[in-house]
Amino acid sequence: MEDTVDGIQKYFAERAYLASLRSEFACNPTCLRPGCRSPQIQIPATIFDAIGAAAHRNKSVSAALLEGFVLGLLPVTGQDRIVRVALKIRKPCPYLRNEICTIYEVRPLACILFPERSFVSGTAKEMSNQEHFRDYPCLRHDCEVSQERAQVIRQLTGMLQQEILVSDCHLFGCSPFFLDLRDLMPCLAEREVMPGERSGASIHSEELFTIQHFDDLFRKLFNGYAPFEAFEKKVAELENVPTRQGLFKYFRDKRAMRRLVGRYYDSQRLFRPVQGVLKAKRMSLIPSECRFQ
Repeated sequence: MEDTVDGIQKYFAERAYLASLRSEFACNPTCLRPGCRSPQIQIPATIFDAIGAAAHRNKSVSAALLEGFVLGLLPVTGQDRIVRVALKIRKPCPYLRNEICTIYEVRPLACILFPERSFVSGTAKEMSNQEHFRDYPCLRHDCEVSQERAQVIRQLTGMLQQEILVSDCHLFGCSPFFLDLRDLMPCLAEREVMPGERSGASIHSEELFTIQHFDDLFRKLFNGYAPFEAFEKKVAELENVPTRQGLFKYFRDKRAMRRLVGRYYDSQRLFRPVQGVLKAKRMSLIPSECRFQ
């Protein structure tokens, strides 16, 4: 047990070390942390983030996940109708207090990577023109990222990809888990009235639906479908030391990680509900740029 606890602590210590290694970025003091507050900004998370938050706040993993995370949908770059089932940060982020992150030492890798990753990838200017990112002081001006820091960002990105893969496999049995929004659209007309909407409001095909609409429908429709009906059980398993040990071993075993990548990323599938069951079809619809590695 001590070896497992020590290994987990070392992993999060490495994340924290790399988070600031050779970085010259500092948040603008006028920033009100819109990314932590806005429900329109979806921040991917993993079970490793829940484990870190649990240890930091001296809680069980189940309690930490209920407090700060939610199961929902994430858009897929380049796709209008395909989404990925994922663990996400609750909005507004419950860990933000007085503009300070209360789990900063173990904050999710997606939080660590913003905004430097966007400057390294060359997408910062495009993001700054989007409505959801117009209030971000860090995107208004170019951020100097040295070659050494860019290499660290790429290393952190690889760690995030590994975390997503292992997390998805534990929770869903595969990674990534894609759904088609067309399977949810017929249900929108029958959905409950969302906060701020008029009762009996008409639904038009051109109406813009938020990710929250689809999140609510996803949880309402698919909670009883495998593998989501076992979500709480899978989370509870993380309280067991051997389970956590098995998950963290992938980060030390490159051969095991390569096998996991080959097993799932080489055969991506789209899941659709068929007679009460989510069935998978080989993903010829998804272009290669939608892959995570």
